[in-house]
Amino acid sequence: MTYARTGLTKSFTDDPFGQESDSKDSNILFEGRCMLTDHGAFTILNIYAPNAGRGPEFLERKMAFYNELSKAMARWTQEGRKVVVTGDINTAHTELDIYNPRKYIQDTGFLESEKEWITTFLSQRKCKDVWREFHPGVRKYSYWDQRRRSDLSENCLTIVMREKNCGWRIDVFYANEPMMQDVISSDILDNVFRMVSRTEIRLWAQITAQYRLRSKILQWSLLKRHLERETSKRLPNNRSQIASFC
Repeated sequence: MTYARTGLTKSFTDDPFGQESDSKDSNILFEGRCMLTDHGAFTILNIYAPNAGRGPEFLERKMAFYNELSKAMARWTQEGRKVVVTGDINTAHTELDIYNPRKYIQDTGFLESEKEWITTFLSQRKCKDVWREFHPGVRKYSYWDQRRRSDLSENCLTIVMREKNCGWRIDVFYANEPMMQDVISSDILDNVFRMVSRTEIRLWAQITAQYRLRSKILQWSLLKRHLERETSKRLPNNRSQIASFC
């Protein structure tokens, strides 16, 4: 996915669940933000899962979003797609994924219902938590919460939470079985400070010759369309203009 949604993206949609959603209230799904991009050889669903910290009704919306995501992954896998779900899942899955599990056991983002959903999703949809697959038993975080400490300013929170590594791993890559065959590695760049409270996560996968070829074809087709548009803008619209032009 690139600027202006062009580049190596074959197609995209910000409504990946579409007409097949069972949710009666579309606002439930829009509590989360998604972008599904088709790159030919693989598909990426980039998500921000709903935050349930404002009350029980928001937890219901979050779980409804999760359920739609699970059904969508089942459908895409059945269609034979290689799929990666990435972004902020807004739940720390295990005690290794949060700096103080006892402290947050009753807090949204670490509730049993949320953690159980991830366990069930990975099992039923035959997906892997890619970073955890390559780094079993390791503690590394992608998010340092600034909102749960009201006694410090934002700048102080940044220093305190990151230096003490009081974090959560809630930014993930979930890959289905066909996609996992191409995955080489994954990492959390927790030494990168481009954002105040978050860091980058990365996934490396084999890029097949077929995908390289499709990418080149797509690049040329985009360039061709751009040149055609620019040419049509410059050409006169009628024969009289053409005559005077000549």
